[in-house]
Amino acid sequence: MSGIFISYRRSGASQTAYRLKDRLKEAFGPDRVFVDVEDIEAGLPFDQVIRTALTHCSIALIVIGPRWATMRDPDGQRTRLADPEDWVRREVELAMASGVRVIPLLVDGASMPDPMELPESLRPFARLQSEKLSEDETYWRYDMQRLIDTLERIDPGLKRRPDPPAATRPQPFSGRVVGGLILLAMVVLGVASETPDRDTAIGALALSLIGLGLCIWGYVDIRTGRTRGRAWAITGIVAGVLLSLAGFGWLAEAPPPGGTAVAPGSDAMAPAMGALDTPTAAPAAPDLTGIWASEDGYLYQLSQVGNQVRFIGIDAGGQPASAGAGQLQGRTLSVRFTATDPANAAGSGRLVLSPDGRRLSGRVSYQPSGAVETVVLHRQQ
Repeated sequence: MSGIFISYRRSGASQTAYRLKDRLKEAFGPDRVFVDVEDIEAGLPFDQVIRTALTHCSIALIVIGPRWATMRDPDGQRTRLADPEDWVRREVELAMASGVRVIPLLVDGASMPDPMELPESLRPFARLQSEKLSEDETYWRYDMQRLIDTLERIDPGLKRRPDPPAATRPQPFSGRVVGGLILLAMVVLGVASETPDRDTAIGALALSLIGLGLCIWGYVDIRTGRTRGRAWAITGIVAGVLLSLAGFGWLAEAPPPGGTAVAPGSDAMAPAMGALDTPTAAPAAPDLTGIWASEDGYLYQLSQVGNQVRFIGIDAGGQPASAGAGQLQGRTLSVRFTATDPANAAGSGRLVLSPDGRRLSGRVSYQPSGAVETVVLHRQQ
């Protein structure tokens, strides 16, 4: 039977895989495309379902992102592909053994792994001719069209469906982007007339972070083709970052609540005047402001006000990938963040600053996938 099997790792190139899946279903029909995370029912044995699916497919697309061969298990002791029970490894092994046409599909700037980096059972896979999908929107459409032509040529039984008229599939404007822009506009209007007090600064910061998160979420939908409004989403992300950073500044400059004026020369000033006689300097907190790079090629822009830290993550293709905030206690940074990967849409963790101030390392956990990952960041500037 003619069909297409798609294998990918959820914590790797999932966003591109979702977009690929939607385009292939649009081209050939939903009954001709099998994706494990969607098509395996709860309680069914994994290997049996994959074998059955492969008997109904003529082509297996193995989506490979930049970390496909090097991603490690939660304890960091070995790569995930080194685990015989790793489900991506099992899918590739079953596809190679089934006799279907196996095509490595390179995405997000990835290259084919070195055969010596892979387990013995996967080394023949590393020698297969690959296809590539570019991140750039213009080249993506060209590469996608070329891939569809290749699939039709490999299996004549795959018949492309005629494109529906444009009027039958309108793209709505992203409601998430609209909501985010409204919140950001409320922040601007709320602080335009005067310097905000502490309560106003807290509210403005909270609205800025929520608005930023909505704009990032909307941008993900726009990238997958479900909605439109890319320029407005990018505008909202930039405005959200700037207002969030300003919010931290307002919060640091706002006077503490409950302060009362003390008349000069009164007895109430005696403790304060006594404190001036024996000044004690609190140790300065490390300054994390700057550009930090992870070992998988991501860049993080950190901005620090006091012990509050705000950051934006940029992926290897230059696109916004995550945003979050944290608190620095001593040399330990506790963070919470949102991300554009639907399988790892949020997370938290703790990173420890090295004595020389050049490296942050620790572990973060992702939701809703539950994955745990070791993270190492190096200061760039």
